[in-house]
Amino acid sequence: MRLWLIVIPVTYVVLLCALAFPAVHLAFEADFPTLGWAGAVADSFNRAYEEKLYRSPWFHLCLLTMVAAQVGLLLPAGQPAERPRARRSLTLALVAASFLAGLLSIGLLLALTCGIWGDDWFDALEPMSAGLGWLPDYLAAPMFFLFPLLAGWGVWWFILLKATKANPSPRFPQRACHYLIAGSVLELLVAIPCHVISRNRDDCCAPFGTFFGIATGASVALLCCGPALLFLIRDRLQRKKPRATVDHSDENDPPTRGGGDVLPG
Repeated sequence: MRLWLIVIPVTYVVLLCALAFPAVHLAFEADFPTLGWAGAVADSFNRAYEEKLYRSPWFHLCLLTMVAAQVGLLLPAGQPAERPRARRSLTLALVAASFLAGLLSIGLLLALTCGIWGDDWFDALEPMSAGLGWLPDYLAAPMFFLFPLLAGWGVWWFILLKATKANPSPRFPQRACHYLIAGSVLELLVAIPCHVISRNRDDCCAPFGTFFGIATGASVALLCCGPALLFLIRDRLQRKKPRATVDHSDENDPPTRGGGDVLPG
């Protein structure tokens, strides 16, 4: 079972690296009318690898953060849910689940606002961006998204901490994976139409916000599938294990005397 704690994160890294930048090219630069769907997908993979976009340090940081969140959800799967020692891993699972829930919330709100108001919504944020003018350009844009993400993380940390403090369940990571997958599907159902609407309006910046919602939804769904599958396998294996039974027949027998006669009354 512990081998899967290494195999699943490695598989997630490979899939994310293989799909991330082709998805970016497919969302913004693909020529569907000329190439068609199949040709556009193939061209996106070729263009992404030719440009060598994987050298970006921000991509490495995002990848490391997502893998750390997945490991936080995976650790409780390496030991039985009933074992008291497994509860020590709930803190890491709580941190990971609150971070991913905050990421989904910010992505959903950003996709909705960009899909409804378009570039006008970014104009309303100019005072906030002006406050970060003292930072270099390569830090100002990430910080612009980092502050809302930290706020969403904090809100979900508080919510989940209050929900689990009274009755900490060892199965919290498993339930968190199920809810995160459902939230990812909901975000994709909202973000994809918003992205199509934003692209058809020929907006300048709004498609980046809607694509952020698509990227977060797909990344979190892909991230949680591994832990959810591992939890399912663990539960199946535990149900197949024979449980030790204690023979209580002697306790239920009435007291007897030397000859084996039952005591009267």
